Amino acid sequence: MKITVFTPTYNRKHIILSLYHCLQQQSFHDFEWLVIDDGSTDGTEELFAALLGDKNPFPIRYYKFENSGKQKEINRALELARGKLFFIVDSDDLLTPNALELVDRWDAAMPADGKYCGFAGSDGDAQGHPTNPIFEAPYMDATFFDRDPHSANFIGYDRPWVLYTDVHRAYPYPEFEGETFITEAVVWNRMAADGYRIRCFNDVIYLREHQEIGLTNKIHEILVNNPQGYGLWIKEMIAQSNYNWKQRFASYYSFYCEMRHKAPLGEIGRYVGATKIEMAIVGAVYKIKHPLG
Repeated sequence: MKITVFTPTYNRKHIILSLYHCLQQQSFHDFEWLVIDDGSTDGTEELFAALLGDKNPFPIRYYKFENSGKQKEINRALELARGKLFFIVDSDDLLTPNALELVDRWDAAMPADGKYCGFAGSDGDAQGHPTNPIFEAPYMDATFFDRDPHSANFIGYDRPWVLYTDVHRAYPYPEFEGETFITEAVVWNRMAADGYRIRCFNDVIYLREHQEIGLTNKIHEILVNNPQGYGLWIKEMIAQSNYNWKQRFASYYSFYCEMRHKAPLGEIGRYVGATKIEMAIVGAVYKIKHPLG
């Protein structure tokens, strides 16, 4: 199996059929569609019972678990995946008809002696116009750290990432009891820190349309409601980017302002790896700036 197209879904019965029809129209068929239902209550399970009876040039594998969040479902999917390549396609998005054919072509052309975690095309809008930076050459080799807009090789914040399953499997998402989300950037940055590169192509293969109730439009609220995962991301960014003391303090202070009603000062500090002295200073500065609380 060449490609695992993985779709995590939750109460998207009204829209996931569009993705299904899109996959039926692909010009390349050596792929599986792996769907993990994160506890839907809208009839998604019944829909897939019907879809599994359809004749398609690709297999569909559907699993349903209790609601636990997208990143935990990615960990499950990586264990279940049969493809050499692992491509996450959200239930509210679509692929261009030649997307998987291009993925296969890019894989065949990847250097055998390079340390790559995978590659990516470009996102497009509803009309197919690229929404990621376009390079002068057909592609650019970068790392996930180049998602930073200050990077000389800025590749965009997000792209349709196609990762090698065995590499991705070696970087599971950290899981915290009682939390259902951690940003994918934690795993991406760990790959970059370990020296993995990502090859980014100009071709549009992914048509992105985020729903109002989706993760992208609620990302800050979701981060704040998952403080241990949020704190881990900040802690690792501080270390990976070699923040100076001013940058470190600004990060701790900002995190404290967001979390001060959710956890005690010391616990907030543990989430981001700050010392007791650093957090005491953070707390004192906050009281000076906000004397009324």
